[in-house]
Amino acid sequence: MKHKELKQLITEMGLTDFQTETIVRNVINLLDLNDHTNNTYPDSCPNCGTIDTKFIKKGVNTGKQRYQCKSCFSAFVWDVNRLTYHSKVHIDKWNIVIRDTLSIVPLLETAANTDLTERTVFRMRHKFLLLLETMIQDNLLVGVIECDETYVQESNKGKKIPGKKARKRQASASKRGLSSEQICVIVATNRQGIEYACVVDSGKPSASAIRENLEHHIQKDSVMITDALASYNNIVALKACTHYTLSSHKDYNNLLHLNTVNSIHSIFKSMIRQYRGVATKYLNRYCALLVFVRKYAQMDDNEMMLLMRQQINKSSIFCKSKLLATTNLVLV
Repeated sequence: MKHKELKQLITEMGLTDFQTETIVRNVINLLDLNDHTNNTYPDSCPNCGTIDTKFIKKGVNTGKQRYQCKSCFSAFVWDVNRLTYHSKVHIDKWNIVIRDTLSIVPLLETAANTDLTERTVFRMRHKFLLLLETMIQDNLLVGVIECDETYVQESNKGKKIPGKKARKRQASASKRGLSSEQICVIVATNRQGIEYACVVDSGKPSASAIRENLEHHIQKDSVMITDALASYNNIVALKACTHYTLSSHKDYNNLLHLNTVNSIHSIFKSMIRQYRGVATKYLNRYCALLVFVRKYAQMDDNEMMLLMRQQINKSSIFCKSKLLATTNLVLV
């Protein structure tokens, strides 16, 4: 159906111009998403490795096109070795889980929208978050870089530890001040909007921990702006960066400041509160979610979904459900 015909059909329903345009835009975006999913063609046979052969369409399985190789006659789905591989959940429900994850929708609401169990949605969400965590590993910051750390309270949510009494949600840590119960999250951003965030240590971060986590994300000869924490000196020397340390807000000016990175800290903590807290072992995945959502914040949900499907199709990575707790990725 052409766009003009679709618009005419919806207009006849008696809706306002704004309502009509909204529905038409959403329907067109969904059609584009379906078209992209249905027309994803495999590059090679996963069984015999034959490249650039003509595959025969052989039915549909959970919304995914199946193909048969003319060389070895094996059948396979188009998403082999990708995020949705081995999943028995329909591809449309996967799209809802991905969209809700990017929109910070609570788990229970997503489960209700998809008619899936909370456990299934949780596993699907974390498979997707693992993909995002892998995707941001290529982020390289150049130019003027703001880098600062923030702290969130350690959380063993969903886990019973023998001999340790469970702490009530939002309760204070047993130790005052900066201690091993505080998890350090470092956020780095440049003036072009490229960002990277990760968990580096518990308590005050060491120089080796900062170096290990930021070494591949800072370009040499950049300008680094940090607070007065001495642990940054190691990575600054390694990358031969020009270093400015700001001890307090009195040292800020129009060029040298940490306002951007501090605002990201606030957004991150607000996101964690929306999830009623996040277990420390999963914190890196939500750092990746924050970076990805901020990068494409100007897109609407459907545009972001189309982009995400394109990224998934290009990424040869999937994770088995039983390995989610240990974050083991299967790379091919």
